[in-house]
Amino acid sequence: MVKSPLSIADFPEGFESRLAANLQSCRQRIAAAALKAGREEKEITLLTVTKYVDPGVMRVLHSLGIRNFGENRSLEAVEKCRALSDLEGTRIHFIGHLQRNKARQTLEHCCSLHSLDSRRLLLEVEKRLEDPAASLEEIYIEVNLADEDSKTGLRARDLPALLDSFSDCEKARKRIRGLMTIPPFCEDPESSRPYFAQLRELRDRFSSSGQLPATAGLSMGMSSDYEIAIEEGATVVRVGSAIYNQG
Repeated sequence: MVKSPLSIADFPEGFESRLAANLQSCRQRIAAAALKAGREEKEITLLTVTKYVDPGVMRVLHSLGIRNFGENRSLEAVEKCRALSDLEGTRIHFIGHLQRNKARQTLEHCCSLHSLDSRRLLLEVEKRLEDPAASLEEIYIEVNLADEDSKTGLRARDLPALLDSFSDCEKARKRIRGLMTIPPFCEDPESSRPYFAQLRELRDRFSSSGQLPATAGLSMGMSSDYEIAIEEGATVVRVGSAIYNQG
């Protein structure tokens, strides 16, 4: 059963100040990780995961400067896009597994897809991009580097074939922005580093070959390991629980 998103009433009184403090801490940690890696903070996009909260909480986040929101489920993503359409600069990113029968409505409302993982889905996306109403601007290919059966994403060995398929999909090819991965969960953030490094190496290899753009990015790193991801080259980090923590 899918739980109802948390509303403002579900948080303790004065939670807005706690959200502001958590966001400030997150931004400071992003800046510090970037500095450690010899990078600039502006190279990294903070994508706030909002699958557990409702549009009311998202409005508070918007008032605190957040513009990029990550959603995992198509229906909720569409509903939130509509509910927040009056907020300037709001961008909803789809970061969950996209079912082909929900591609039309998802691509009509979301600015980016972080989970392309098959030729079948690529062809569906290409077809849906023929619709002038499609809002999709960016596509990231999801790579399952640990070959976990419980996760979506294609295997690294299948990446070259999918990249070749973009030659037949002009509209999708113009929107490809890079690669995405989610490492196996572990209490120690350092355990994610080899997977982040491997994704960076894949990005570099296929950027050099011309199969990915020279400016291709890396969507990787979550609340538990985003600093490690930044050190290894992340350009988009997806942070949720660290922002909502009221402890």
